[in-house]
Amino acid sequence: MNRALKISLVFVGIFAAGAASGVLGTMRYQEMKREARRANADSFGPTQMQRFAGALDLTPEQQAKLQPILNETADALRKLRRESFRSGAALIADMEARMAELLTPEQRERLAVMQAEQRERMRQRFGDPSRRSEGGERERERHQPPPPPPDAQP
Repeated sequence: MNRALKISLVFVGIFAAGAASGVLGTMRYQEMKREARRANADSFGPTQMQRFAGALDLTPEQQAKLQPILNETADALRKLRRESFRSGAALIADMEARMAELLTPEQRERLAVMQAEQRERMRQRFGDPSRRSEGGERERERHQPPPPPPDAQP
């Protein structure tokens, strides 16, 4: 094999390794961002308590009285997010239904494929909606302690 071909293959190998590293690094970074968003949504109360306690020099008694207010606000914000998502989903469903009335049968089939692809992207991004509890929150099994063995229960 001539020298120029060997050098070209080495450069192609280095390029491929860099591309693979970039793809894997980007995927990991995106996952970390998703986890941070989830953690931020769930840590409203504790984050606000730290902020107010430090900035306002709250006494333990004041902190105890503030905690229920922060919890209520966090619950209300979660509810608002769920309602907003549902309202947006209802608007989009209405738009697609009205749009489908104007389409040919072939276009409706293509629209159905597009909708299925969008649902799959949403499932991949936000998780399987069937794993949500009645309150709308995701089940986070990895954060739950394992159940005790059957023989350890009273």
